[in-house]
Amino acid sequence: MTLPHSLGLRIALLIGAGITVLWLVAAIVTAGLMSHEMNSVFDRELSATAQRILPFALREQRLRARNDGTETDEPSRQKGTRDEALTPPNGRLWPPPPPESRAIARLDERPDTVEFVVRNQAGEVLLQTDGSKAITLPARIGAGYVTVPGYRLYTDISRRVGLSITVAEPLDHRQSVRRNMIVLLSLPLLIALPFGLSGIFLAVRRALNPVRSLERALARRGPQNLDPLASDGMVTELRPIAAGINGLINRLRSAFESERSFASNAAHEMRTPVAGAIAQAQRLRAESKDPVAIARALEIESGLKRLSRLSEKLMQMARAEGARLRVEEKTDLRMILDILLDDMRRADPQFAAAITVERPATPVMSDLDPDAFAILARNLIENARKHGQGEIGIALQPDGRFSVQNDCAPLPADQLARMSDRFARGDGAGDGTGLGLAIAHVIAERAGADLSLYSPIPDQKRGFMAVFSG
Repeated sequence: MTLPHSLGLRIALLIGAGITVLWLVAAIVTAGLMSHEMNSVFDRELSATAQRILPFALREQRLRARNDGTETDEPSRQKGTRDEALTPPNGRLWPPPPPESRAIARLDERPDTVEFVVRNQAGEVLLQTDGSKAITLPARIGAGYVTVPGYRLYTDISRRVGLSITVAEPLDHRQSVRRNMIVLLSLPLLIALPFGLSGIFLAVRRALNPVRSLERALARRGPQNLDPLASDGMVTELRPIAAGINGLINRLRSAFESERSFASNAAHEMRTPVAGAIAQAQRLRAESKDPVAIARALEIESGLKRLSRLSEKLMQMARAEGARLRVEEKTDLRMILDILLDDMRRADPQFAAAITVERPATPVMSDLDPDAFAILARNLIENARKHGQGEIGIALQPDGRFSVQNDCAPLPADQLARMSDRFARGDGAGDGTGLGLAIAHVIAERAGADLSLYSPIPDQKRGFMAVFSG
């Protein structure tokens, strides 16, 4: 048997199965004890029935003997035992055995549950019920209980009057009564068992609430939230798990910090030598008269500039991965966007003619870290400048939704799905680093926001559009 993957279901099933087995064992033992007790009750009832029927059988025989003229002596009326009361004064047995037996029939059609046979000392049947004729009685039977096929017999012998009575009860009657009693006793338990199992499941589910709380606490953890789990109020069984998880979180935090620190320091350390190398390449190009040397100096300068841009992107990536991107004090995103656009216009005067900006007149307040929003917006705009054609549309909505779109041929779906990957380029070539959209995606992910990419632009046949919602 394969247990379910749910811990709650496993506990509920195991407890329910144990209780069910115990209930079945208790029911079997109870049924056995009840059967034994019922047999004792039925046996006592057989004995009482024989004691009640025998005086009526004697009276019946006396009346028959009186009617037939065979009665000789009047039995004694003095007080004493039943046998003494039926013993004549002269000591002879009374009444004498009749020439033939007499059968007693029921007045209705209901079957008898008890049959009886009255015999004399010679074993001749004096009185019997109709149903007793079908019972195979032993030839010699002593006083007490005996079981024959299909019947339970009780025999009582009165030697002073010379009569014996055998009372028979069908065993199937006992079995029917026993079966009915077991059904009546089991029915409430069968009804209560499903409710009991449901109660066990609900109790186990409620008892596992701390596990679900731990699950929710872990779901909130991630690269942007590596705070340790609080163990205050936690159940004892979960504290070792929480301690182990906190240890793992600490190791992960240390590993992330080491990785980000290495990337940031490496990129920072590269800036000075790269800038020096660029200056030397420019000086070599200015001083050289050889066209071949000038061309090589230009290639070296171009490569060093790409390396400089790469180091800058690596620092931005480290900044996006390491910082807490949500702050307590909200900032107007319009102001950050204006500063960014002014800086880009100063760096490239032709940039102003290539963009259209749409923003609301009212402040757009957000708890997103200003530096993170500036890095995200710069990378989306630079991506549109490098890979787009014509004008670039920039829009900031009152709800904080920021979008950048440019004209280009629509991208294939598989290429669009990889655009947020690191070092992925839209056209597979060019001087881009392949990190711009990856950085924007990391900022959106760490900030709990969403970055959606579309190509073509919705409701258009061409273009590329990046939308940040957060």
